[in-house]
Amino acid sequence: MITITLADLESRLERSAPTTYVKWLSSHSPEDAAKRRFDPKAVCVLNLWLRETFVESSWEVHSDKFFISGDGCGNYYFIPDDADRVLLLAHDSDGIEDSEQSVSEFFDTEQGSDLLEENVHDNLPAVVTRTAIIGESVLEPISLVEYQAAMEKTLRFCYIEEYSGAPLYFGNVDGVEIEAELIFGRIEIWTRTLDKGALETALAVANRLARHLAAHVLRGSDSPSPHGWFDVTRVRGVTGA
Repeated sequence: MITITLADLESRLERSAPTTYVKWLSSHSPEDAAKRRFDPKAVCVLNLWLRETFVESSWEVHSDKFFISGDGCGNYYFIPDDADRVLLLAHDSDGIEDSEQSVSEFFDTEQGSDLLEENVHDNLPAVVTRTAIIGESVLEPISLVEYQAAMEKTLRFCYIEEYSGAPLYFGNVDGVEIEAELIFGRIEIWTRTLDKGALETALAVANRLARHLAAHVLRGSDSPSPHGWFDVTRVRGVTGA
């Protein structure tokens, strides 16, 4: 379990937290802030997650904003630095909307991001991560350099294409086609099918990567639904984060 203080949050985001957030945080217990998901750790994970999500998109220019929650429809609330208001970065209007709530009103009536409650999706055979909780992977990430070295030198996988800023790798292990992707500081291992043999091979690949990277493996349920990587919707975080 990783602990994130206000100072850690500001250091990781390389910016100061808005004074209204600091004031609200100081007037609530750590337990209350965590229960509402507005504690420094939840806010830090959301902002790091969004910064990666925004890469090479029209919203990349908004990466320096201080986000606090989402509306469940792909729009995100943030606190401006110079006002006691909560604003919404919205797709529908392709701009910024006023929530018409002060920071304290918003925090006392809404809930923050649930990314820390994310589970490994059933359709995902294995995840290589340095954290015990999948949602914390952005806090102790596997770097792009480490990922590339592991895929090319340790497994001798082939580069496919760049997706969201990180290269995808492909390999055939004992007749099983495996794809690996670095996302949110973790490596997700995918297979074309999810039969027992494919899952066992994917797990073996994940364990080999984990040993090389001083990481460990997380898995979904032992009875995943029968979909492969071509027809499953990839889980890139929790809807409504």
